[in-house]
Amino acid sequence: MLLTDDKIDVIVIGAHPDDAEIGAGGFLLSAKNNGYSTGIISISDGSAGVYGNSIQRLQEAENAAAVLKIDILQFLEMQDLNINFETTVQKLENILVSLRPRLILTHCSEDWHPDHRQVWKMVDMAWALAARISRHGKDHIERPRIIHFSTDILRTHKPDILIDISPYAEEKQQALLCHVSQREIVKNILDFNALWGSAIRTLYAEPFFTYEPLILNSSLGLL
Repeated sequence: MLLTDDKIDVIVIGAHPDDAEIGAGGFLLSAKNNGYSTGIISISDGSAGVYGNSIQRLQEAENAAAVLKIDILQFLEMQDLNINFETTVQKLENILVSLRPRLILTHCSEDWHPDHRQVWKMVDMAWALAARISRHGKDHIERPRIIHFSTDILRTHKPDILIDISPYAEEKQQALLCHVSQREIVKNILDFNALWGSAIRTLYAEPFFTYEPLILNSSLGLL
């Protein structure tokens, strides 16, 4: 699945080939089920991980994307734990101008993994550049809404948003299991989602974070 000039509603930008599924797999399934187009950008090749090699990890990500019914999947194949900032920002800037996403989901700034923190900075820079009229003229983008997820179970602070993913938990688990080489890492993710689900009296929920106020069209958005 390659990038096209088609616009996208929701794009998840992850540092490694399994990050999108771990942090936002249920969200992506819910969005797709409600008629929105979805995509995943995986920045690094995952080659510095404890398990698996880059070839395995990219194939596993393709298998997982099929389960999640992703419309667009792109691998930037940057070097894991040595992601070049300037090159990646330029690539992301071009992607955002091309796809014009309404919503971006990406890592938190507080995650333990340095690649995650780096990607947070790169996404922040890329959208700012993509929005510059001086760089893109009439093709510049309006600022998309950006929401953050965490793959860091131990450091995750209190989320700003909890989204019920109970109807999609089984499919999310199938997508996670596609990452065969990462089975020791992904095996307890739904337990983490169950913990947050109990906070809103549902079976499973994904936590998200926002560094800006959410804008609702009316008070009914809170009911």
